Amino acid sequence: MFDNITKAEIASRWAGLPGVTLPDNLNDAIAVYEALQWADTRPATFDITAVTPENAEAKLREFAAELAIAGDGRPGSVSTIRQAQQVAKDSAARIVVQQSLVAVPAIIEQLTPEFDREAKAYVEAVNQLPEPVTAEVLVSGGAEAVGLYGEAQQAATHLNRISAWFGEVAMVSGVLEKNMEIVLRVVRPENVAQLVHLDAARHLRTDPVFEALDPVLYTAARQGVPFAINTPREAAELRQQFS
Repeated sequence: MFDNITKAEIASRWAGLPGVTLPDNLNDAIAVYEALQWADTRPATFDITAVTPENAEAKLREFAAELAIAGDGRPGSVSTIRQAQQVAKDSAARIVVQQSLVAVPAIIEQLTPEFDREAKAYVEAVNQLPEPVTAEVLVSGGAEAVGLYGEAQQAATHLNRISAWFGEVAMVSGVLEKNMEIVLRVVRPENVAQLVHLDAARHLRTDPVFEALDPVLYTAARQGVPFAINTPREAAELRQQFS
């Protein structure tokens, strides 16, 4: 189980998703979290060069006040301001986590048009490839087969980026690694037989040329399984439906 700060760090990266504009509430929460993260918590330092006989006592009191908050940086010591930062960051991180999960449907909506285009391109390319997908077979198929493979591989790269984001959503949601859904991230089987084929494909260890297309996605394309971006909850419900 990840702590709130780790989850917030993960969700903060979603601002870099291509074509996605995060909701204002999430952006604001991330901005507060990052401001706290980068706040100046360096140990207090005493500038002796600024001390004169006239201001010595005032400078000493000023330094004492800073020292009480920022500490002197001794190994093993934790200053008051660093303790405050940790408490504040954890509070801010909780809000980032809450807002990021609220934002998931809006993010999926923005990701879907490009995802659908890439999924369509992937399915079309895969279903024209000669089988089995190996270097030898592709070379034998000539330029057309090699070109189709390149198109499928490029589309698979995009689909797998979305699949990786699913994993991040699951982590932010608090899903344990041992319970992490791998197969049903960007596909929606319509019956038990399709799910069985997809689960089996996950464990395929064959030619690296084939594996570069992602065996699960390849099997989905060949079996006519619909492609779509799932949430962790939707994926869990799908698996339960066919269990």
